[in-house]
Amino acid sequence: MPSYFTTRCMRLLIKKITNLSIVQALINISGRREQTLEDKMLGFYTVGDFALATLKKLGIDLASLKEYTRLDSFEKELIDELAESGDL
Repeated sequence: MPSYFTTRCMRLLIKKITNLSIVQALINISGRREQTLEDKMLGFYTVGDFALATLKKLGIDLASLKEYTRLDSFEKELIDELAESGDL
């Protein structure tokens, strides 16, 4: 799933798709932040991190999401760096 998910996130960003059902799916996935083999992507990043970074790049206010607000400052910084990097 990780590489497929990354490709899908990039397509959403390129096409600037903000369909409500897609945004809701990304919000649901954003809770998947465990360091398990299934959720781990790249380094410290998980599919949940990529979902949150994608939402941020699509213009969604992360501060309004409980999945984001419960993160500590280090985790929020990782999400911000991912969203600003060329990795997504």
